[in-house]
Amino acid sequence: MAAYYVVCVTKHPTHREPYRQVAWIGTSEDPNDVWATRQWSVPEVIAAIRGGDVFYCIVRLSSTSVRVVIAERNGTEYIKTDGDHLYHDNLLTKRECILGA
Repeated sequence: MAAYYVVCVTKHPTHREPYRQVAWIGTSEDPNDVWATRQWSVPEVIAAIRGGDVFYCIVRLSSTSVRVVIAERNGTEYIKTDGDHLYHDNLLTKRECILGA
């Protein structure tokens, strides 16, 4: 089992649309990293979570961590974070991933 800190996300078609689904995430094994060391598609994240890996975000306002979980809507699986009483989904507050970064 490995733990991955979510550094950034890529939403489709653009990052500016706040309620669009996350298509890719960038992670690091070190929560102090500002650049992603690996990029994952949503199906890869779902498979990794099912295999026992943990993905998480740190909520900057409270310094707490929240897990990325698998959710389903209308028969389609997607990823989001557990609620933390500040944001409905902390993934949507992450910056845009830059390819190669």
